[in-house]
Amino acid sequence: QRPRIAPRRSPLAPRPLLMASSLVLVGDIGGTNSRLQAYEISPDDKHTTGCAPGKIIKEQQFLNGDFKAFDDVLRAFLAGLAPPSAACL
Repeated sequence: QRPRIAPRRSPLAPRPLLMASSLVLVGDIGGTNSRLQAYEISPDDKHTTGCAPGKIIKEQQFLNGDFKAFDDVLRAFLAGLAPPSAACL
């Protein structure tokens, strides 16, 4: 008898709902500026029309020319924050 192998989870499979508060990174990245926000979203937060769920815990604008690479912009913004669980840039 062949051993049973557990099915692998597809990276495109739906993820479980938030079980605890999560940090979400959002941004508007342009040629001149990067505008970033970090939201804290809990499982109890509800989406309302015209408003993102959660609360903004950090918001900052960067001049891209002051940095060698976008990774450096992200490091500067995320300094002191928990790693984000999701991002939309």
